[in-house]
Amino acid sequence: MELPDFTDQFNTKLNPDQEKQFQKWAADNSNDKRDVLRDTFDYDMRGYWTKNSGPLDAEHLADTFKKPNHPAFSTESKYSGATVDGVKYVGGKWTELGKGSWAFQPSKQMLTNTHSPEFLVEYFKSTPGEEKTKLILPKESIPDFKSPEPKNTNLMERFLTKPSYSFPGMKASP
Repeated sequence: MELPDFTDQFNTKLNPDQEKQFQKWAADNSNDKRDVLRDTFDYDMRGYWTKNSGPLDAEHLADTFKKPNHPAFSTESKYSGATVDGVKYVGGKWTELGKGSWAFQPSKQMLTNTHSPEFLVEYFKSTPGEEKTKLILPKESIPDFKSPEPKNTNLMERFLTKPSYSFPGMKASP
């Protein structure tokens, strides 16, 4: 399953002056650990910027602007329910379990069109801040999968250094 590259899709439209301001903000908030423009692969950073134009001080951003190719794309995203090229993108559901604990159930559409179960298992197992999330997958979507130990336990570093993913069962976009 190939993960779609939505760098040029699902972006808040800005006028030329706003785009110039956004580009400056992106440059000011990028560093050796995070390239804000690479985040546009799976997150609408322009939309985030319109609501939060101050310094970017969080690694994890709200679901509001997650694109359909983000592993934790949810119904809380403004893009859940959007249709592009005949495909309706429906986000997964977050459920609070209590005591700061959460569960995530990807939508059937996610499992069919954007994220393999193996990819999601690896993502939630390896991503800082997500490793305690209970991932709820339909039993039929998990054939005898055994996740290998990640070579790089800091998966967030992978997301911040290149806009591609490479987990078992998935081809990354070029």
